[in-house]
Formats: sequence, structure tokens, C-alpha cells
Amino acid sequence: MPEHPPTAAAYRNYLENYCIPQWGGLELTDIAAQPLVVEKWLDNLHRASKTRAHIKSVMRQVFEYAMADGKFPIQRNPLELARVKGASKSTQQKRTLTCEEWEQFIDHVNAEPQRTAVITCFSLGLRREEVWAVKWSDFDFINRTVMIQRTIIGGKVYDRV
Repeated sequence: MPEHPPTAAAYRNYLENYCIPQWGGLELTDIAAQPLVVEKWLDNLHRASKTRAHIKSVMRQVFEYAMADGKFPIQRNPLELARVKGASKSTQQKRTLTCEEWEQFIDHVNAEPQRTAVITCFSLGLRREEVWAVKWSDFDFINRTVMIQRTIIGGKVYDRV
């Protein structure tokens, strides 16, 4: 299990809400013998492709751990044979806002500190978890740089971005 608490929580979520209810009663050898059944199950989950890919990845890591711990024979990971359709494709085409579109957008964000946060995110390419953790001491105005050193997730500050 990953050490970073938000990542560990996401892994637990995938295991507890998807993998264990579906596969918890089976031995790893039974699952390994039918990777296409896993693929069909993933295809039928009513979740975004990226979420289904994350669930597959967590299952794949269970096999990796079992092999490393000697509980499953070391071999090609059977989950590598299962595919998640559309997982690497973006569902929406990205586009850049024009100056006029940016001005129209920001005119509708009046509340502070949200307005400043939105401008900072757009200007620096930050994620929302990163912008709320930025401190004045992170800015080096002489060298025109900013150090992104922490993130806030679920109200907790993490020194790992």
C-alpha cells in the first residue's frame, strides 16, 4: 500500500468498493486463469475509463505484491492481458481560451480568495490542491520563480506534491 495517505485512501477505495466485492471470494490463481473475464467486468463497470484503469492497476499491484511475497508464482502479471478501452484517451478535446474568453470567465468569479486562486491556477498551471497550500515564502520575486512544495488534500497539509 502506498505511504502517501491520499493515494493509500484511493487504493483502499478501489479495493473495498470494487475488487473485493467482485473477486474477494476467489483465489488469485482463479482470477489469473481468466484475465478476459476481468476485462469484461471492467468494461461493464459504469465508471469513467480512467477510473476503470485505476481499478485494474490496483488489481495488478495485488498480483505484484503476491509474487514478491511468494504467495503467487513469479510470472507475467495476468492483469497485463486485460485491457481497459479508452483509458489512455482524453474524453474531451483540450483547447486554449482566447483572451476574450478568459476575461469573460474571470469577470464571473467575484468572491475572494477564489478569484485570486483561479488567476493563480491559470497563470501558473497549478492544481487546486496546490494553490491553497502556496505561501508567500514560496515566491521568489527577484528570480521570478515559485516553489510548489506542499499540497492540501482533505484539509490536511502534505509536504509531498
